[in-house]
Amino acid sequence: MVRGVLYGLVAACLMATPAAAEPLPAPSVVQDLTFARDVWAVRERSFSPEARTRMLAFLGDQIAHARPMERTELALVFSEAQAMSGNDHTQSDYLGEPDLFHSLPVSFWLFPEGAMITRAHPSQADLLGAKILRIGGVSVPEAGRRVAKYISGTNARHRFLTPSWLTRMEVLEAVGLADRGAATLDLQLPDGRMVTRVLGVAPTPDPAAASPTWRQSMVPGKGPNPWPHVLDRLPTLPLYLQAPDELTATSLENDRVLYVRSTSLSPYTDDAFAVQLKAYLIVDKAFKSGHTPTDVVVDLRYNGGGNFLNITNLTTELVQLIGPRGHVYVITGRATNSAAIVFTALLKAGTHGRTTIVGEEASDNLWFWSEGQTLQAPASKLPLHYTDGFHDWAHGCTDRSKCYWPAMFHGVAVGSISPDTPIDITYADYVAGRDPALEAALARAQSGR
Repeated sequence: MVRGVLYGLVAACLMATPAAAEPLPAPSVVQDLTFARDVWAVRERSFSPEARTRMLAFLGDQIAHARPMERTELALVFSEAQAMSGNDHTQSDYLGEPDLFHSLPVSFWLFPEGAMITRAHPSQADLLGAKILRIGGVSVPEAGRRVAKYISGTNARHRFLTPSWLTRMEVLEAVGLADRGAATLDLQLPDGRMVTRVLGVAPTPDPAAASPTWRQSMVPGKGPNPWPHVLDRLPTLPLYLQAPDELTATSLENDRVLYVRSTSLSPYTDDAFAVQLKAYLIVDKAFKSGHTPTDVVVDLRYNGGGNFLNITNLTTELVQLIGPRGHVYVITGRATNSAAIVFTALLKAGTHGRTTIVGEEASDNLWFWSEGQTLQAPASKLPLHYTDGFHDWAHGCTDRSKCYWPAMFHGVAVGSISPDTPIDITYADYVAGRDPALEAALARAQSGR
């Protein structure tokens, strides 16, 4: 096996991490850490007693040994404290904060085959389809373990977010996987060659930086100057990779199956009623079509949540639409979170045994803390989100002292939404434009299962 060490493009692809602002002086760091301990932590309700003790001890130690810090470093301290909750809604979106973290010139996704580069800055387009073997000299699983302390939630949540954390230069430096703005990646190219590439921060801003995490990796970019993507050669994207939409519907199998896809249960626009209106129009069109579907596929694999009150009517209407013998197939994935989990639970409860879950485990448990508000640390102005409303869609939420009231009034107890048909799409299927999850749902619908 030939191993090539490619440094010819280093000058073009290496770019020092942009100059940081003046570090916060130690008293300001103490002020923000104290605020996190005495204000944010008091309002945050997701910690178990043991986890709260550990988190407070961690913040106390940081206060006792405070030193000047850049905002990025303080954000990582806050992330580590929040992740001790094990509750993914507790996590503030620091990676989305403008100019706080800076991206490598590649994006990747974790497939069964490994960590595959799906999108790259034009200067690194030759890496599309490459498998990342090592980052900073360690395996991708080990690199994932190093950043796990910053990610709150389940294993599925970690799997979803790990690629984002491992493509931020400041994070890599913090966990010893990069040094002075340079990260070394060992890769296997699509033709089998082994190469090493030293990457800096992307030489131009990432045009997908504000996009949802899944979209950064999995879907070709839109708009001006998108980065090259492994799916650019596909003439048409499969349904599950179409543009984000609150709700969209397509008739399949000669109108026998209604495919409903949603990537958000809150509006993408300023129209507060956009989700409810689209839900109404989907059911209205299907009902009046003269070809009432016998089954429904609801694709929530890339739905990060929103306001589940927008779809409480839709869940009932979809079940009524297909009648007492119809079946609902819900496609879930590692990005299915929050209100999308609630949507899944409501559909399962409404069909009384006629719902089949297909795909990957959802991003969170059926019980979680959410709601709440976002505070702002006084010196750094970093956000500190806290949660104060409990959900339990596995057993039902009945405790008025902690349950979010809509979770009580609309609550169900479905036990589990783990996939009945587990499917983890392979990289080979992905680049071929196939959708094994939808194929499995349609196959089961054909057989009446």
